This record gives sequence, C-alpha cells and structure tokens, in this order.
Amino acid sequence: MIGMTISIITPSYNQAPFLRQTIESVLSQAGDFDLEYIVMDGGSTDGTVEILKSYGDRIRWTSQRDEGQSAAINEGFRHSTGQIVAWLNADDLYLPGALDTIAERFAARPDALWLIGEYQMIDEQGARIRRIHSTYKNFLIRHYSYRLLLTENLCPQPSVFFRRSALDRLGFLNEKEFYVMDYEFWLRLGKNGDPIIVERPLSQFRFHAGSKTQNSQLREQFGRELELVKSYTAGRPWLYVMHIINFWKTLIFYRWLKW
Repeated sequence: MIGMTISIITPSYNQAPFLRQTIESVLSQAGDFDLEYIVMDGGSTDGTVEILKSYGDRIRWTSQRDEGQSAAINEGFRHSTGQIVAWLNADDLYLPGALDTIAERFAARPDALWLIGEYQMIDEQGARIRRIHSTYKNFLIRHYSYRLLLTENLCPQPSVFFRRSALDRLGFLNEKEFYVMDYEFWLRLGKNGDPIIVERPLSQFRFHAGSKTQNSQLREQFGRELELVKSYTAGRPWLYVMHIINFWKTLIFYRWLKW
C-alpha cells in the first residue's frame, strides 16, 4: 500500500462557470492515496461560494480577499498536509487516473523531488484545441533537460507535482510574480534535480478569454519569462539566445497560428 496523501490547492476568483467541473475532476480521482483538496477563493461574487458550499465537507475552502493568486496558493500550501502537493487553477482539469499515476510514480522514486506530465488544451466548452502546440510541448517534456527548461518553459502548470520537502528546501512561490511564478518555481526545482517524466496527459489546460494566457497578455508573460531566465543563464549566453528565439516562436504559435 502506498499510503500517500496528495494535497491539491485551487486558487479561485470569479470562475464559477468552470469551477464545478474543476472540482469534480479532482474529487473523482481514485486510487491508492488519500486526497486533501483545498480551494482558496479570493472573495468571488459570481456564485462561487454557493458552489463551494454545495460540496459540504468533501473540500476545505475559504473565501476572502487575498493578495493575489500566488499568495492564495501559498496560503493553501501552508494549510495542507500532503507529502505531494500541486495547484490546479479553477478553470483547468485533471484527467481520470492522474493522481493515482502520481502516487505510483513518486512511491517508485523516493529520490525525485518533482514530476512533469503531459497535457491537453481545451476551450471554454471543453473541446480539444491547439493540438499541434500541445503535441510539441509534450515532445519537449519527454526530452526534458535543465538546459532545455532554461530555453523554454516546457512545463504545463497543471501537470506538475512536487514533494512537500521542495517547499521546505526551496521556499514557496514568489508572490511578487504575477505571470511567471510557476516558471520561476520550476527553475528552482530544476536546479535541484531532474523530474519524473510521465508520458501521458495528466491534465487539461483551458484556454479562454478570461485566462492569463489570452493573446492580449502573452507578450508581457513571455517577456517576463525572458527577463527571469537571464540570471539563470549567466555565463551561458547561447541558452539566453535560444530563449529569445523561443519567445518569438511561442508568440507566433499563440497569436497567429492558433494550432
């Protein structure tokens, strides 16, 4: 018996149209593990609280004004108890069997600090979109190296999981970062060891008008990644140049090709 607890944190703010589906994707997970699910809502006014109340004691939640997404996630981490932790945004989903796979892989690799799985992209209605883009990123995941991570953010956030000891060793999310707090944390994790790679989709990332990855914000997001990685590639300018190239390539993928 694995005997592992997995803690999932969902930061939420006015995502009622997607929230119930997100919650169900977590609560429907089954396997040889214990699940701790915490929703940190930022004081939504769109019916989110009513949705949360409808689940009774199946989830733990709070709804109050916070200091932003990173702060809400960190607060959820502080209130969690699982050996394995992750966050799932209120518009994304876990695929069936994802957490059982996570428990098995971490149990088999007690030396590994973190894990990356593949993913899919969906639209507001849940239909698969941008298949070429996710296929490309999944290809990079299968060929992970820290050098590759420095040239491009290859980690789909909802498919990344890590041990609680990572928070003890590396600290929490950088609450000053709005767009790239995930990538900044992946870079810290990667410096401390290679992840377990799961060559199957674990999650679905929802691309829609209200998400931070909408086209109007992409240049700012990817530009911040470029600024961030500069300090990590000091002395290795070719890696920084590769990130610049990937910056423009990714903008083309998202803005114009829409594959």
